[in-house]
Amino acid sequence: MWCAGVLRGEQGVTTIKEEGCPMKNGCSSIAIGIILEVAAVMVILLGAAMTFLSARVYYANVRVIAERSEAASQATGTPARDEARAFFLQDQVEILRSQKIGYPLVEKEQLVAKWQIGGPENMAREQAFQIMRSRLNVQPVRGSNVIEAGFYSTDPVEAADLANAIVEVYRDIMGREPHNYRVTIIDQARPPTAPAKPNVPLYLLVSLGLAAPFALGGVFLIVLGQKNQRTTQPPTRRRDTPSA
Repeated sequence: MWCAGVLRGEQGVTTIKEEGCPMKNGCSSIAIGIILEVAAVMVILLGAAMTFLSARVYYANVRVIAERSEAASQATGTPARDEARAFFLQDQVEILRSQKIGYPLVEKEQLVAKWQIGGPENMAREQAFQIMRSRLNVQPVRGSNVIEAGFYSTDPVEAADLANAIVEVYRDIMGREPHNYRVTIIDQARPPTAPAKPNVPLYLLVSLGLAAPFALGGVFLIVLGQKNQRTTQPPTRRRDTPSA
């Protein structure tokens, strides 16, 4: 690579050629590397800011055993021990998430007033039910008659209170069925001490993973640019003067 310039004088035209141009070989790589390093730092800072500024959400769960009573088993002609457990528990999960349990819970806990929901009574109750349902997590525990019901909230006390209230309403309503069920609460919910969301270690790890390619690419380009600057010879000047 060479750079050329022209000098004009009284004796004619003199051409000056500069060979080497180390700045072009090294400085551009270093500049790009620095930009990548800054981008890596910005990704980490953005991830940390989003993590620590996110609302803390707490999760409390309660566990119950749900099974058919002897009366229900005799009415269906199927012993309780031979019940299709998976289908039975899935039915109970859907009942826990239904209006059959949700509407009485909304009224018992006065969620319309607590969550400050306005509008006509029926619409406000439905909105409160939908909010409650979106925060509710119900799932069967594999290999058992146990159902876990949990509730998410930004208030740890509310999370525990509503988790317990849900299964209490479920127990009372299902106990009044013509062929009643046995619902036994085996673990009550307690206010959690640590938030379930956001997962701070996971979010920070993801931020570091996204920043790593920028950081490694920046280091590579900076080292490459410095190496080019050291190995490239300083520019030499050669004068080509036309003959007389």
